[in-house]
Amino acid sequence: MKLAKIYYLAGTHWDREWYKPFQGFRYMLIDTIMDVIDTLESEPDMKYVLDGQTAVLDDFCEIDPENGVRLRKLIESGRIAVGPWYTMPDEFLISGEGLINNLLLGHRKAREYGAADAMKYGYICDIFGHIAQLPQILAGFHIHGALLQRGANQETCTVHFRWISPDGTECAAYRVPEDFGYGAFYHYATETYIQGWDKDKNNLLERAIKQIDKELSQLNAPYLILMDALDHQRVNKAAPWLAQKLSEHYGCPVVFDTPDKLVEEISLWQGHRTVKYGELNETSKLKPGTNMLLTYVLSSRYDVKKANDRVQTLWEKWADLMTVYYAFKGKHIKPGFRRVAMLEMIRNHAHDSICGCSVGDVHKDMHYRYRQAETIANEIILDCFRYDVHQLQAEGSGQKDMVVRIFNPLPFPRHETVKIDLRFDPGFPATYSEGERQYETKNSFIIEDELGNVIPYTLCDIRRNQVCQSPSQYIVDEYTICLPVDMPASGYAHYIVKPVHDRRMRYIDGLSRDLRSVESEYLRFHVNNDGTIDITDKMTGRQYRRLLSYMDDGEIGDGWMHIDPVSNRQVFSAGSRVTVEKLYDGPAECAFRICTYMEVPAGMVYAADNIRRSEDSVIMPITTVVRLGVGNRYLDIHTTVDNTAQNHRLQLLLPTGIAGNRYRAGQAFTVIERPTGFDRSTNDWKEPDTLVKNFDGLLYKRAATGEGLAFLSAYGLHEAGVMDDDDSTMVVTLFRSFDKTINTNGQPDGQLLGKLDFHYRLLLIDEAFTDADLVRCRDALQTGVYQYTVWLPEGHSADKGSFVRLDSKNVVVSAIKPPEDGQANDLIIRLVNYAAAPDIARLEFGQLVKEAKKCDLLEVPYEHCQHVDNRVYIELGPHKIQTLRITL
Repeated sequence: MKLAKIYYLAGTHWDREWYKPFQGFRYMLIDTIMDVIDTLESEPDMKYVLDGQTAVLDDFCEIDPENGVRLRKLIESGRIAVGPWYTMPDEFLISGEGLINNLLLGHRKAREYGAADAMKYGYICDIFGHIAQLPQILAGFHIHGALLQRGANQETCTVHFRWISPDGTECAAYRVPEDFGYGAFYHYATETYIQGWDKDKNNLLERAIKQIDKELSQLNAPYLILMDALDHQRVNKAAPWLAQKLSEHYGCPVVFDTPDKLVEEISLWQGHRTVKYGELNETSKLKPGTNMLLTYVLSSRYDVKKANDRVQTLWEKWADLMTVYYAFKGKHIKPGFRRVAMLEMIRNHAHDSICGCSVGDVHKDMHYRYRQAETIANEIILDCFRYDVHQLQAEGSGQKDMVVRIFNPLPFPRHETVKIDLRFDPGFPATYSEGERQYETKNSFIIEDELGNVIPYTLCDIRRNQVCQSPSQYIVDEYTICLPVDMPASGYAHYIVKPVHDRRMRYIDGLSRDLRSVESEYLRFHVNNDGTIDITDKMTGRQYRRLLSYMDDGEIGDGWMHIDPVSNRQVFSAGSRVTVEKLYDGPAECAFRICTYMEVPAGMVYAADNIRRSEDSVIMPITTVVRLGVGNRYLDIHTTVDNTAQNHRLQLLLPTGIAGNRYRAGQAFTVIERPTGFDRSTNDWKEPDTLVKNFDGLLYKRAATGEGLAFLSAYGLHEAGVMDDDDSTMVVTLFRSFDKTINTNGQPDGQLLGKLDFHYRLLLIDEAFTDADLVRCRDALQTGVYQYTVWLPEGHSADKGSFVRLDSKNVVVSAIKPPEDGQANDLIIRLVNYAAAPDIARLEFGQLVKEAKKCDLLEVPYEHCQHVDNRVYIELGPHKIQTLRITL
């Protein structure tokens, strides 16, 4: 094929932290960037791409601000392309909002350092697979092209291809060579010259032509992206000379330019390009080279993935909403707090960081950053509630009620049984003790809703004289109760706690119907002798049997790969010693604790003759609390594993018994369908297909008649699949324990010894459940509620409305946040249609709407929306992500 143009992409891929901690890599970065500055100042025709990330600008200028001035001049003149990312993230482990925040920060930093704009190209060269909705996300930033290496192989995908999101947004994508990926040209052509092993330029040219001819054999359009930009690569000072010689050889321009210009040029070659729909998650086939998908990073370092999910939720569902909500009530949070927290989180989102494939010190540093972001969020939330308490307590004096205020930040009403802590002043006036003597004193009280209806509760635990970080109290007696509550959308539910003086107030009836079975209006579950449970859906009659067993196998891999030793033994929890306890039972909720004492090999033996799992064994206790509350169509489950073994993997097994060869898994801004099992034809590939793949905490299997079982995770779990066995068994990886880390002799932190906790739900669904319903249920699990106790005057007039409510069958709110420009009276709200058909979203606010506009993801308005009084109406196309800017 006659080439029309070669894009010579001179650059470096910079891992901010990986086989060294951040400061170790930064030490190398300074000389690398200085080399770039010196070279570009002496080579006026050369341009440089700084890896699609702007974090390196902060990192360099903090150490060398004087030369930062020279760097800024090169950026201002367009000689160095920066952005669009702040750090190159992982797409499967970060929320959709996390990806958007990363791109927002990358664009802002690009402008701060003098660029007219961030590079308008999706530079995703080293991300370990790609989400289905990334083309739509990139398009929201006016980016319509992308370069990638992992997730698409040359067996199914041409070099130039059309990548289409579920909503139909198209991205002009470029797949680099499958063998050595974005490092192929460096590996085969320029490495020996850059490293000084062979400084003969003619030899350099010869190697370059040989590699380009090899890439041309795969090319399906006359445009080649030549990547001279491997990891931590020093600038190729011969690049201008080489570009000129290649231009003469191939008779076409060889340009130092960003590939965003390729998007328009390639549009004339529509029919020559493969079309790829949705996620790019294919493993690598070619045996030579290093380019692999690396699926198993999804289960590396559970500790950092759990921390990320919890802090993301804290900001996306709590701190951002509270900042906006309370700004309209007169409480203003300085935007600098959010900027600092986002910076800390997004630094952790770099792919080698969040994927858990770095050295131990990197992950220790990540926990520090998560603590900073978490602390700021918690202080914002507590400050807002404290402001609320002060406003309420100023209303009057006299007789007061003990009021429990429960806040739901989500923009839809919730009716569910929740577990909360009532905080009593130690001198509560009504108490009693069972029997005739004072054995254990308990407060005697009822709980009423605002209409005076008594709400039965289940008393679970009492802890006296507790220090309480609450907006209104300090030293308290904490009573843990389960209570069925009705919560308005993004607003408060109010319940009054009244002392009962004339009788002993207790509830002796419960939900259990025999020793190990519990039943509510929706479902029944029974605990079996082996620690598994059976669930019956009373609405559909379908039964799910032998749920909650475990499988443990060996691990000789590392942060990237799960690898079984040949002499591997899979250990199943069946046959383990089990104890079953009923923790509490009452009219609102019943809970059982199942303790499984699983005997597993103590570790891995690396002997002279083979590698095998140890014959010495240890007991690994697994404690699971299963809760069923009235009004809930799900079981709430907490599992704690006391990990006493090393070099192993633990997986949860959930046999669904549902026929069919498809299941569905959540991913950022969508739910995708996958086949059960794995592709056995990949047996001889460099990287065979895997059973377990990415999911964002939502996984379900559905029968043809509509009923099914959904697994919803609160945090930390991102690797799962469904077997093609007779039981269609869901397999969820809880954690991998390993000691191998790159450039070390082994490190202990990756073993994750000690207690690891997991929180998830098993939700029974029928044909009426939509993907949006499942997303809302997962969001409710991850978000939880916040409650506090306050003494208010009788007849208090506390705010009882909703800040914002969304009514829609298929549309879900992804974000409610302050605008990036800090404009007063404005808020950003992001909507996602999870259906394959258009749907109407009806937003109702607690205040009049002055203006409503559609925005791009940079939050720049482009079209007015219909609004009447306090309501906004908008139609979203199938799988559409839509950002709105609302002025109240």
